[in-house]
Amino acid sequence: MILMAYDNPGGPNNFRYRVGLNLDGNGVPASWLPQFITTDGVGWEGQGAGAALASLDGDSRPDLILMAYDAPSGANSFRYRIGWNLGANGQPQSWQPGFVQVDGVGWEGQGADVLITSLDANPRPEMILLAYDNPRGANNFRYRIGWNLGTNGIAASWQPGFFTTEGVGWEGQGAGASIAYLDNDPRPELVVMAYDAPPGANDFRYRVGFNLSDTGTVTAWQSGFTAVAGLGHEGQGAGMTFHNLDGDARPDMVLMAYDNPPGPNEFRYRVLNNRGLAQGLDLEMDRLSSVGWLPASATVNGITDDLPSMYRRMGIDARISQDRGDLRDLHPGTCYTDAELAGLLTAQMSQPPADPARWHMYGILVTCHVDGILGIMFDTLQRRGFAQFMNAFTEDGRRLRTAAHELGHAICLYHSDGDAWRIGGPVPGTGRTIMNQTAVLAPDWGYAWDSASLHLAYENSRARWRPVSGFGFNNCK
Repeated sequence: MILMAYDNPGGPNNFRYRVGLNLDGNGVPASWLPQFITTDGVGWEGQGAGAALASLDGDSRPDLILMAYDAPSGANSFRYRIGWNLGANGQPQSWQPGFVQVDGVGWEGQGADVLITSLDANPRPEMILLAYDNPRGANNFRYRIGWNLGTNGIAASWQPGFFTTEGVGWEGQGAGASIAYLDNDPRPELVVMAYDAPPGANDFRYRVGFNLSDTGTVTAWQSGFTAVAGLGHEGQGAGMTFHNLDGDARPDMVLMAYDNPPGPNEFRYRVLNNRGLAQGLDLEMDRLSSVGWLPASATVNGITDDLPSMYRRMGIDARISQDRGDLRDLHPGTCYTDAELAGLLTAQMSQPPADPARWHMYGILVTCHVDGILGIMFDTLQRRGFAQFMNAFTEDGRRLRTAAHELGHAICLYHSDGDAWRIGGPVPGTGRTIMNQTAVLAPDWGYAWDSASLHLAYENSRARWRPVSGFGFNNCK
């Protein structure tokens, strides 16, 4: 967890953030890094700030985007800077010199946020900049979209003007936004939140914009808003996100306020469990009669895990079914080609179930591949099926990891989403997460997802990365 404040000392502002490591199911970190990290701000007066994590530059280490809604005399502007390739200590390898400035959406703001997501058919991500605008009368939310960020974090183009929707009160002390999935439509929801400041205790108030289109428009906005008890009487910033923290596949909502009690400020947050909608996935598996099934679970470096729990951490409810275990080996003693695997999928895959909310996938366990590999997602156009070659290895841990890895390819995760990936290729001996290639695994590898994989799962449009979406493996991210 990264908690960021835009600090306002005498003189220029600065960004300050703290990092909590290894959150438990209640959102409590096992430890906090001992000191906060600070970096230059982007002006002298901010009226909101936000932070986002994404992998922008081709290196799988996450990049940190820090944005402030700057308030000079005249119209406000969004200003952001990027910390490239965060290490395990929370420090980036380098900071972008200066900052990028984007036109604001008004003259007076009471909160702001930044999101990185993917909306259109271009594989490069979009940036959403939101401000909680404070005109005379009721506030409103306003956001702009930067299309197709380059590897330098700069958008190819910005939407003319901005989108607007009703606010949730007349006085806000922070705002945030997040991408979520709350219905069965594959388009994402845009959830906007303000930390409202009536007389007495504050409260979080959020509205849902359903089914964000590939042009950035919302199909329908929630009537009114949902209120959640706040965390104090005076805030100086707020934020929100959706992520999976507990053992349920439905993502949890995290609401944070930067509280201003007598004395030093403090971050306060609450977790609302299971507020998102899990994506359903049904994995139908067949095997040749000459090979065994995958292990139900396996222990690696002292940690036992199974395929459904790995995918629950991504907000996916994966159900694994062992269908046919008696398939005849087409040519005993000879390995399989991709064309033969595709033929088995066509001949053996059951018809998808009627429930459109669940994805139907196919995995087949055979003896070996002509190229000697461990597994392959061979159905690159539709991304429905993968194969695993059981004679290539004997360890249960690696067999289970390979299944998770190849299924990851089927939902549009790449090798470059593994933590070993660096610009120019993976670094041998440094990979610990699921999407790394086996050859670069470190001795202490496990069943974790890298931040790049989790970002795709929670922030990208499922309309793109679902199987049979029209986006093949080469252009689905």
